[in-house]
Amino acid sequence: MSTQYKPPLAINFLWNFADYSAVYPIIDTVRKCFARDRDKPFSRGLNVPLFYFSSLNPTEIPDKKPEFCASNNIIFVFTSVNTLGIEPWKRYLEELPVLPNMHIVPIAISREGLRHEGALAGLNCIRVNDWPSENRDIYAVVALAHEIYRYSCVSSEDKDTGKFSSITIFLSHAKAGDTGRLHSEEIRRFIDNTNMNRFFDSTDISPGFLFSQEIENSIKTSTLVAIESDAYSSRYWCQREVLCAKRYDRPIIVVDSLHDYEDRIFPAASNVPRV
Repeated sequence: MSTQYKPPLAINFLWNFADYSAVYPIIDTVRKCFARDRDKPFSRGLNVPLFYFSSLNPTEIPDKKPEFCASNNIIFVFTSVNTLGIEPWKRYLEELPVLPNMHIVPIAISREGLRHEGALAGLNCIRVNDWPSENRDIYAVVALAHEIYRYSCVSSEDKDTGKFSSITIFLSHAKAGDTGRLHSEEIRRFIDNTNMNRFFDSTDISPGFLFSQEIENSIKTSTLVAIESDAYSSRYWCQREVLCAKRYDRPIIVVDSLHDYEDRIFPAASNVPRV
């Protein structure tokens, strides 16, 4: 017998047409990160199925609602004065299906969007107004990508807090020179203003604990961000952190921060996503 194939993840977007100007830049940024890129067929894109639910009239609701079509289904609901104040939209959103593996994440683009009841009652919202106007597209993809990670890559129970399923970023950097240190400190400050977790060895290894053991145990549950400065590849602990991440099959992202040059590329840090 053959079984019907279900993708591991499907992402749904719901919004009122009246909010198009605020919603479209967010959706478009996420689409570029998660959908298949036809111009780069061999770039190992994620190719996540994306579904869109809206209409061409602010007073009309979509013909359908998101369906259970993947192992994990995420519904990003953009809420505003238009979804709360227009009765068909209010009813449409508040009657969304509440099912296991069907996760609703409200995104409030105005304060009125925080007041929905029904399926959205009590759910904490991503608040667009909290993002700075500069680089808002970057904040959008970070916020939504984190929720996609939380609901598709982490197994948690109802009793667990949301922080339990938050991603942990391990900031791997060379102390030699200022480039790696300054970049990692800037990323650490950004993470500290989000609901993500991070590991930064200067502050997260307690006195009296084994340095090597703390590093290895932290990498086991983290995504490693390697700040590749001129000195990075030549440092023992940087090499060891990358090899440890490879050993435990952890995600690795290299941040190219070269100032002049690096004497020799560390092979284990190649053939990974790079920015």
